[in-house]
Amino acid sequence: MGDDVEVENAELVPYLAELTSTEPESLLNTLLYRTVATGGGEVIQKGHSANEANYARDACAKAFYERLFCWIVARINTVIEVKNYDARIHGKNTVIGVLDIYGFEIFDNNSFEQFCINYCNEKLQQLFIELILQQEQEEYQREGIEWQHIEYFNNQIIVDLVEEPHKGIIAVLDEACLTGGKVTDTLFLESMNARLGKHPHYTSRKVR
Repeated sequence: MGDDVEVENAELVPYLAELTSTEPESLLNTLLYRTVATGGGEVIQKGHSANEANYARDACAKAFYERLFCWIVARINTVIEVKNYDARIHGKNTVIGVLDIYGFEIFDNNSFEQFCINYCNEKLQQLFIELILQQEQEEYQREGIEWQHIEYFNNQIIVDLVEEPHKGIIAVLDEACLTGGKVTDTLFLESMNARLGKHPHYTSRKVR
């Protein structure tokens, strides 16, 4: 079945290849095949199944977007960079940084990709809390500046729930992936429930 997968609109391939400065044949290979190393050291091409081809298509589009995005930011920084930079004269050098992420989302079934997106958002929220709320208010207090105290939820406990070594969700996932035999979503969920079920900010469909 994998060898029978074809691009539905083949006439678009040369157009996409021109836009991405690639050879049409190379683009087709990326979409329809994967390179596999055999036990004997031989490298062969194996055709994708329909699901694998869909995944390869999406991954290819994301790679194009990521490289174009980084190229645009790099070009802007090259243009606005202070030439012959001297910190004593120019102070801070001028650069632009662009953060492009999705917002928090909750679905009936979150994918691992969505988990990573939400985790990134939690980290950014924690950075914002530390730099804008916590440090600024501590500085006001040190300098005796009158200000209106802002109450906020410090989400470090959420970040730790995800990334804490040997205890967090990522650590549990690593352990599950190293376990012999077939690892399923259900087994992973049961492992998290057993390890994290008593955490005040952890819930699952089985321990709500």
